[in-house]
Amino acid sequence: PPLGQAITDSSTEPSSEPAEDDDADRKKPPQKLIYTIRQVLDLLQPRHLQVAWLEVHQAFMLEDLEPVEAFVQGVLEHEEKIDNVPQLLILARYCRRLDRIEDATRLTERALRIDDENADVQLELAEIALSREAWSDAVDHALESTELRFQNPRAHVILGTALESCEDLQNAEVAFGVAANQHPGNLDVQRRLLALAEGRGSTDEAAQRR
Repeated sequence: PPLGQAITDSSTEPSSEPAEDDDADRKKPPQKLIYTIRQVLDLLQPRHLQVAWLEVHQAFMLEDLEPVEAFVQGVLEHEEKIDNVPQLLILARYCRRLDRIEDATRLTERALRIDDENADVQLELAEIALSREAWSDAVDHALESTELRFQNPRAHVILGTALESCEDLQNAEVAFGVAANQHPGNLDVQRRLLALAEGRGSTDEAAQRR
């Protein structure tokens, strides 16, 4: 029988021992877990995918894009089955890395229709705009993301990058400064702040950042 059915049918045989019935009830998986398992099965079984989500993400992190491409292709053939924001954003991120910008945009816009006050959705839209060099859109989405969640160093980096590309160097420096405060270990941001300080002739500040 299907896994979900097997789970719900387990521990349901009648017993003459009330204590055993109580123990069996305690061992039953929570209904929320059963529902989640069924969702996963509904998502994966019809596609006959050869690579699991976690394996694909590991390949993605290792820049092994061939299995990621195969996974994305399989999922996009049935993308209407995906109706939750985290999975849509993961797929959008994969598509963006694979230069499938139209697919990434469509998936993220679907996520936006589900939750229009999600900082991560706005962040992904900012990432997409950045990859398209649509600086104004990147600024808008990055700002929206930081308004929804201020502790958001990547959004501040995108904001600084887009503003710098628009030659709004003063506000770019502010955005990079916030990103540096939120994530002091980001050396790229430190280098950008150094370059901006040197560009406006602030030798003392530049020396401090070296």
